Amino acid sequence: MSMGGNRRLRITGVHGRHFVEIGREAGLGLAVIRQALAEIRASTEEVRDRVEAASPRDFRGALHASVQAAIESRSERLGTAEI
Repeated sequence: MSMGGNRRLRITGVHGRHFVEIGREAGLGLAVIRQALAEIRASTEEVRDRVEAASPRDFRGALHASVQAAIESRSERLGTAEI
């Protein structure tokens, strides 16, 4: 995954195609890459529920909504993979 001269990974810029690129570089077949992406996206609802359950009561509100929206947004970005 080329990020220019800056090798630090920025989570907000990660898309499904990056997983495909890394998987191919690692020698994984497309079926394995597809399965991995599907499993990650399928776990989104469970992750949202776990985050909510683990959050302090005073955390819920605008901050909680922001975290939930970020989880959903990242999951949708994984769907951008062209396999």
